[in-house]
Amino acid sequence: MLLTAVLLLMSMGTAAYAAEGEAKSMTHGEVLVELGLINGTNEGLQEDREINRAQMIAIVNRLSEREGDKPFAPPAVPTFSDVPKTHWAYADIEKAYANGVTTGIGQGKFGVGNKITHQQAVTLLARTAGYEIDYANAVEEGWELGIWLDADKPATANLYRSDVFELMVSTLALSIDEEEELYFFHLIPSISQEHRDWLMSDANIYLYNPMMQDFVYEPIADSYSGDDEGYAEASRRQFVYTTEVAKVLELYKGAREEAAFDAFFKRASGGKTSIALPYEWSSFELDGEWGEFGYYGSTRAELTADGVFAGTIEATEGNDYLEAETLSVWQYGTVTVDGKKVTPYYVLMELPLGFEDDFEFYELFVLVDDQGVYKAAAVGSHGDGVYVRK
Repeated sequence: MLLTAVLLLMSMGTAAYAAEGEAKSMTHGEVLVELGLINGTNEGLQEDREINRAQMIAIVNRLSEREGDKPFAPPAVPTFSDVPKTHWAYADIEKAYANGVTTGIGQGKFGVGNKITHQQAVTLLARTAGYEIDYANAVEEGWELGIWLDADKPATANLYRSDVFELMVSTLALSIDEEEELYFFHLIPSISQEHRDWLMSDANIYLYNPMMQDFVYEPIADSYSGDDEGYAEASRRQFVYTTEVAKVLELYKGAREEAAFDAFFKRASGGKTSIALPYEWSSFELDGEWGEFGYYGSTRAELTADGVFAGTIEATEGNDYLEAETLSVWQYGTVTVDGKKVTPYYVLMELPLGFEDDFEFYELFVLVDDQGVYKAAAVGSHGDGVYVRK
């Protein structure tokens, strides 16, 4: 089922059919529009906006409508005290209640203006597709079913419209009967066989979520309150540095594509043979694997044209040497930071640990402008830090 879901997610396209080998960047919302399942608003799909419960129900109902269904007749007496007959979503909310998709938030209320959460959205979609789901574990059970977001968002996170569209597309890939007919084909039985075959063919359309965040990173709070001055300083610095790292990673959203290392290096180095990336870092834990510990330092590192990231680590608890090898590079459009137009690159590297074949992943998040590297966040085992060009 997961393989089927992935194929559908990566191959869903327009009725016009893309030419063989042609790539087109589409959002999940744009695909749903092409399929006639949503219409958007007068201002477009507004995929970068959060969505409330009433709006969510109106969208979800599009996945419960079959061709030839009779119009739903809402009751004369409202079910929920906060959704009067005059509310624009009255009929949609009453329909969802009648179909067993929602029971409200308790005490006779629907929560009409509340923001929709990840947990609530998965629950509503699973029920719409005919699956029983435990609300308390909705996100985990949704993953098992195949209703999931590529980004790792908490159950209580408020979703954007683009997130909801992504969940809807994954819902279309669910099997709904013993013959494993996909929900998509049950929903739109009149779709041509040619279009069905094309939808399930090899990927030729790249779907993306413009508000997707691939990397979930939280600053680590200054948590030490003891008398050890070294630990106190390590804890303080860790909060400062990880806060800066979090600001960099917030820029890594939306469409991404694999980039050639040579092309990345040429832009990032400004034509030089290496890129100097010295940065300050710190690491502190109260309950680490070896108990309480804390240290900090600096790394004088360089990334070379052959893809090796190497440098000297100078720390309060002994010095070391770092050497990681680039595995892949990904590029994320263009964003503005500190008034500069920059291109975010993600560089994934392998760092040998010196124990047989043991290694760990080392990550660089590099912001490149027309002069080369403007800012870079390094995330690794000894501590996370940020380099900023002076």
